[in-house]
Amino acid sequence: MNSVNRKILKAIFLITISIALFLFYHNGKSQPNFHIAVLLNVCKTGFCVLYYQDIFKNVSGENILTEPPFWIVSGVIFYSSLSLPFYGLNSYIRNEFPPLISNNIFSISNIFVIIMYIFFIKAHLCKTHPHKA
Repeated sequence: MNSVNRKILKAIFLITISIALFLFYHNGKSQPNFHIAVLLNVCKTGFCVLYYQDIFKNVSGENILTEPPFWIVSGVIFYSSLSLPFYGLNSYIRNEFPPLISNNIFSISNIFVIIMYIFFIKAHLCKTHPHKA
């Protein structure tokens, strides 16, 4: 990735964080704001897609399955993209379903977090136990 693209990416990242902090401050800490979670998950997914594009454009002789950043980004995009509908439809789910069902639907989000951490563990294992060729 060249320096111009890196500067643009950093600017977009800073703008995203600034908007999220403003919304968090504006909302207050009294209740969770799922709109902020949706915004951040969309942005994280976008950054992960840009990372994948960069990786696949600049494919080298290395096996990307042995690189920790690949597994970390894979875990983040997995969680961000699959939890997006749950956060986006939060008010609808809470209003239209009984509490027992709506609480269990949101438990699925916890499963996504667990799977994301499994990706992180895989990234750590790539670094500490390199595969022997």
